[in-house]
Amino acid sequence: MVITFDSETLRLMAYFKQATRVSCRDCFEANGTLVFTTEPKETGLAIGKGGMNRNALENSLHKKVKILGYADNPVELTKNFLMPMQATEVSLSSEDGKDVIKIQLPSPRERRILLSNNIENLKLLKAIVARYFPGIANILVLQ
Repeated sequence: MVITFDSETLRLMAYFKQATRVSCRDCFEANGTLVFTTEPKETGLAIGKGGMNRNALENSLHKKVKILGYADNPVELTKNFLMPMQATEVSLSSEDGKDVIKIQLPSPRERRILLSNNIENLKLLKAIVARYFPGIANILVLQ
């Protein structure tokens, strides 16, 4: 799959690198949130101590910002999205010939966080997974 960047995306990626001193792998907007993907080992540096870099980006860009470590498989990408929550289990299964990601969270508190605000976080996760893995049909959050 080939992802092409327009001039606005390249501008945002350059601004991200200037603000965080971390290279950005991809940048796109999903559900009103700017998503920046970095190498997994550099995600903490990009977010900054106490979320300082992320907050500075949100204030200067006037949009919500999500910084995510990229992964080559959908299960690891989902785990990276859920950080700092620790999912009990994240698995990829096939139902009716379609791939589905199943997420098992350890407590109702974490489940509420993922499903709060009219399931905005879950919608964002679906958009991110769909961008990199178009074969994934759905994401289920199990009790």
